[in-house]
Amino acid sequence: MLVSRTFIKDIWTHSKNVACFSALVLLFSLLSSCQTTSYSLSETLVSRSAKTLRENASPAENIHRDETIILLGNSAAVFFVDLAENTPDQLSHDLSDILNRRLEQMMFFNSVQKTDDLDLLFKKNRSLNQLKDLYLDSLSRVSVSNKDISNRMGKYLKVANLVVLQIDRWPCQECKAPYQSRIKLRVIDAPSGLIIWTGINEIASDNAADITPPNVLALSEEILDSFQHRFKRKWHRIRYQNLSLLAKN
Repeated sequence: MLVSRTFIKDIWTHSKNVACFSALVLLFSLLSSCQTTSYSLSETLVSRSAKTLRENASPAENIHRDETIILLGNSAAVFFVDLAENTPDQLSHDLSDILNRRLEQMMFFNSVQKTDDLDLLFKKNRSLNQLKDLYLDSLSRVSVSNKDISNRMGKYLKVANLVVLQIDRWPCQECKAPYQSRIKLRVIDAPSGLIIWTGINEIASDNAADITPPNVLALSEEILDSFQHRFKRKWHRIRYQNLSLLAKN
């Protein structure tokens, strides 16, 4: 049986079109199934605050003025702020618990006043409770620390530092991609109101299902790790001081 060249050419062209179409479908399915998830962690030691606090510091005998730990006091009050809409209640509770637990474990402060205990204390002082809410709202929304209020809070609580953790983004049904959740941590010198250190950790994804409470809790752990690393005393400082003590003996 004879087959015309035209017929063979048509069959070949059709086969190529089918192959190209199949390849395009496969490529599209791969791209659509590959969700983009990104993480962003940053931390900042405020140089102007650090300079002022170093100049006014009264370092202990075994701590050098250049060490970052000198910027912290010996006591802290811990606050959690939820600015996001529809944050799961359990997530807010867990974030507060992680903050309390990690700060105690770090041993930077001789005493840490926890979030739940502070709520009870401020309920006993209505006017100061209102000032506290005003202070935290200003700090968390526009990064402004009111010296007068922070000073009053510090004296009332008898602490040197205020440590504030906040969540200010959480995916919502009306939101459009990319979906985000963001955690911030700030450390403030209560007497002066100076913001000493700020850390920000964020997750963003094309798929809202990728932003889960465990992922956000991991963000808080990472940002607390960053804070600990920044203020932890360096091993060579400790070694030098130990050798100095041995030499004196």
